[in-house]
Amino acid sequence: MTHLTKTELDEIISQTPFKGDTFPVFIETGTYRGETIFKMEPFFDSLHTIEINEKFFNNCKEQYKGSKIAFHLGNSSEVLPQIISTVKENVIFFLDGHWSSQETGRGDKDVPLLEELDSINVQSGGKALIIIDDYRLFGRHPKALLKRNYCKEDWRAITKRSLTSRVRSRLSSKFVHGDRFVICINGLKP
Repeated sequence: MTHLTKTELDEIISQTPFKGDTFPVFIETGTYRGETIFKMEPFFDSLHTIEINEKFFNNCKEQYKGSKIAFHLGNSSEVLPQIISTVKENVIFFLDGHWSSQETGRGDKDVPLLEELDSINVQSGGKALIIIDDYRLFGRHPKALLKRNYCKEDWRAITKRSLTSRVRSRLSSKFVHGDRFVICINGLKP
């Protein structure tokens, strides 16, 4: 749930094989209060953000006065494929649309990362830099998280292996950067 900054994004890009490539599109799952999407707006040609909680969606949409950000209300595993199908360029994805207890939005699945990666792998035509938040929770059982005063969601199915297996055919590189797991995938071959 920690927002992504431009400084951190630049640090991440410097560690990828995509250093010389342009990424004109930014897609975020989990708008929450808009901290990431509003900070990223000046640096991209178009941006999309998905939020399942109607209150957060409406608050962020009402705050925004520009024209580059498209706000989407709904479950990221359902909305993300619709967005990706309209994008042909290279994309930076910030996947933070998982339930984090407290007041954050909650869908059918607490952590829809596997479904999100399936959509990206199949539908995203260009190169993709995928930044997944909350690496510290990977593989965790809800009971173990409660003992550490973390959230109650179930992360047992979320591991580096389970995530990279979803994009194996296009995988270029992967690495951990702080509390983020980063996956780089090549563009689809024509």
